[in-house]
Amino acid sequence: MSALHQTKCFNHAAREAVARCPECRNFFCRECITEHDGRLVCAACLQKADVEPGGAQKRPWRVAGTLWGTLKVGVGLLVAWIVYYTLGQILLMIPDSFHSGDIWGAV
Repeated sequence: MSALHQTKCFNHAAREAVARCPECRNFFCRECITEHDGRLVCAACLQKADVEPGGAQKRPWRVAGTLWGTLKVGVGLLVAWIVYYTLGQILLMIPDSFHSGDIWGAV
């Protein structure tokens, strides 16, 4: 730690370093370092971490997950439609006399 206060930023020679990137082992100032997954890493290493070894970028969603989510939403909408359709059919079976007040008797 004593060497850290004498070390300058890898990107900014006039700035004092505050942390060392565990990936590239270079020292960086507060502006050049960021926290990612509980570790302090530099921007270059953070960009490398967002790319998979095959060269393809990581995506926050996957096609299989999207299809499964779409299927769940579709099934949910179908179930809701069936419930409300059935409720509507039950309400239509109520006789007209119920609404006219004939069932309750004359008041």
